[in-house]
Amino acid sequence: MDSPENSKKYREISNKLINSSLDELSDEDRVFLDEYFKKIFDKTDIVKQDTHLTLEQKVADRIAVFGGSWTFISVFLIFVLAWIVLNVWLLINPIDPFPFILLNVFLSLVAALQAPIIMMSQNRLAERDRTYKMYEFKINTKAEIEIQGLHQRIGLINKKLNKIVKKLELLTEEDDDDE
Repeated sequence: MDSPENSKKYREISNKLINSSLDELSDEDRVFLDEYFKKIFDKTDIVKQDTHLTLEQKVADRIAVFGGSWTFISVFLIFVLAWIVLNVWLLINPIDPFPFILLNVFLSLVAALQAPIIMMSQNRLAERDRTYKMYEFKINTKAEIEIQGLHQRIGLINKKLNKIVKKLELLTEEDDDDE
């Protein structure tokens, strides 16, 4: 339904609506709009993105959540401090003596692996946000068309009310003249 032809036709109908009323649309255009809006208000694309995650995406999300938490920072600081204390004061033959080259390699490895995993998670979330924003845009477009139609209907009702009021005024003036 979201083919380029349908998008083009939707834009054409939208432009017609800007310059006219909902009542002036052809039956074909009305049917097209109904079908178009039924399709765009289907949230399955958004739900699919959240429920059909691959194992890699789930792992990336969990690593991103843990890697961006105070728990990770605390555990990491405790690990680094324990490593330094062990290698400086507690071990007779330290595994990694000062300047802690092995610790630096380990820290670089964690950073090198964690950064792309977090980026994968952020990219997936950005894609979901784009999909949701497109959904919101379509809802807003539909609401705008509905508001425009309601505005035009209210205008017609006001015109009819004004005619009725004028007729009533004429009738009351005739009644006053008869007396």
